[in-house]
Amino acid sequence: LVCAIAQGQSCNPQTERLCTRCAYGEDGTPVPEHYCATIAENGDGCPIEVCCNIRTEETCYNETTWDPISCARYDEGGCPCQEGEFKCGVSQYSSGYCTSLCCDWTVEETCYDDNFEPAYCKKYEDGPCPQSFNSQGMRIDYSDGEEDLFE
Repeated sequence: LVCAIAQGQSCNPQTERLCTRCAYGEDGTPVPEHYCATIAENGDGCPIEVCCNIRTEETCYNETTWDPISCARYDEGGCPCQEGEFKCGVSQYSSGYCTSLCCDWTVEETCYDDNFEPAYCKKYEDGPCPQSFNSQGMRIDYSDGEEDLFE
């Protein structure tokens, strides 16, 4: 069996595999390109390629291997979350992100535990979280009313 590729070329099935890589048109539409790769270069197969429309879809990944597995439309909510997680931050510009806790950023702050995991939501009007972490990984302790930074 010989694999056909563009312009009548073919791959040798004993030494090569037919692979696909994504190229994109000016409008973001995927234009798959086919090529032959020697088995010695790629093992038994080709790199996994999923060709999503970069303007309307996001690429979904296997949570363990991080290999691309499918495309999901932004206007349909994007990629699904793992069990126990929820979609947060969905807007007309983003399909959001998956998290175990989704606070309403317009009125609440997300409070984190010592493992940087979201722990609970706290209304801004009720003051800051008693213990949280800033973007530099410094813990901020507000429990005494003073802002103490320590590593």
